Amino acid sequence: MKKNIMVFRTHFWDSFCVQQFEKLRDQCGSDKVFLLFDDTLVPFPDTTAPITRLSAPNPDPGVRTVLTNFNECISFNKLHRSNKEQVESQIGIFGKLCPVDYDFVWFIEYDVFCDGDWAKVLDAVHDETTDFLATKVFEYKDCILWNHWFAITGRRYDRPPLTERVKGFFPVVRISTALMKEIHDNMGVYSGFSEVYIPTLTKQRGLTYGNVPDSMIGPVFDFFLEKNVKIKTQLENKLYHPVVSMENISAYF
Repeated sequence: MKKNIMVFRTHFWDSFCVQQFEKLRDQCGSDKVFLLFDDTLVPFPDTTAPITRLSAPNPDPGVRTVLTNFNECISFNKLHRSNKEQVESQIGIFGKLCPVDYDFVWFIEYDVFCDGDWAKVLDAVHDETTDFLATKVFEYKDCILWNHWFAITGRRYDRPPLTERVKGFFPVVRISTALMKEIHDNMGVYSGFSEVYIPTLTKQRGLTYGNVPDSMIGPVFDFFLEKNVKIKTQLENKLYHPVVSMENISAYF
């Protein structure tokens, strides 16, 4: 059985966010779940939690709360420009310093809602060995009208050509140890918007990529929701995005 860990990524900590993180931790196991909090603009409010920073790792293997900020990211990666659009600095350093062994890491954004049991949802790919899994994964030739194909920066001869680029939606992604190493080692070589940079790096390094099965994803999993949209859930172990409040969730039916 492959060993998976989960990293809940967020930059704020309201009651809904706390509730979703605790649900992930309770259902998947507190030893397997980490919190990666960007405190560039908002300090992490829980002063009682054992914490560490990407720039000053705590040797205690029991610590599961990791803080980072823009200044740390740019110190790791000279091409870093945005914590929102670029995530390879956070991901790459986390992978290098992670205190536990793993085969795959799930990176889960704060606005992903699980209708049911997180462990059962993620178990849908327990036999998969693909290095990069996400939703909306396409090669350039299959989705040429996407807006972000050119969002890769760095020296021209380091960047893969347009025809060799791959995209993937980033609210929920699974990344192998092999790809985590490539992400770390490529920091400062070239960079870009995470949804094109990391899938493209995967292909360039000869690793595998693909979509998570449809069975994991609910009927609403998109870039944004119209205002006041209600998501109807049925406790059927599926993921929804973006959800930032229980006001977006209708009563179970």
